[in-house]
Amino acid sequence: MPLSRTALAIVAFAAVNGLVAQVLEAYAAHGLAEVAGDYAPTLYHTSAKYHMWHVLALLFVALIYDRVAVPVARWGLLAVVALFSVGTVAFSGGMYGVPFGGSVYYAVAGAILLQAGWAVFAASIIVALVRSGTAPARPAA
Repeated sequence: MPLSRTALAIVAFAAVNGLVAQVLEAYAAHGLAEVAGDYAPTLYHTSAKYHMWHVLALLFVALIYDRVAVPVARWGLLAVVALFSVGTVAFSGGMYGVPFGGSVYYAVAGAILLQAGWAVFAASIIVALVRSGTAPARPAA
């Protein structure tokens, strides 16, 4: 089954973010310390790790989006994409900026958005499970 335009857009966004995360990780490994100090590569490695994990999460959301038939759950998955996207930009972007005088509060706000994204993701899948009638059968008492 081909992916919908929405799912393809999520994949494209994830791919661009994967590229950004990889480029910044490479920068951290090859020269960032000379520009921003010894602690900067540690921040970049952590930021890139979270950045890439959420790229993978976005890819997973894109793959299941078209397979979820419950409308409210699909809207929830779109909310997950928004929360993960803005959360990743705020968290990782904020952490990438700290060695250059950026505020750590962007990273804190991003972390909260990422956590909210995971909560909405779980809720969306639970709603899809309950409303689709595919909940596992209860054992006989």
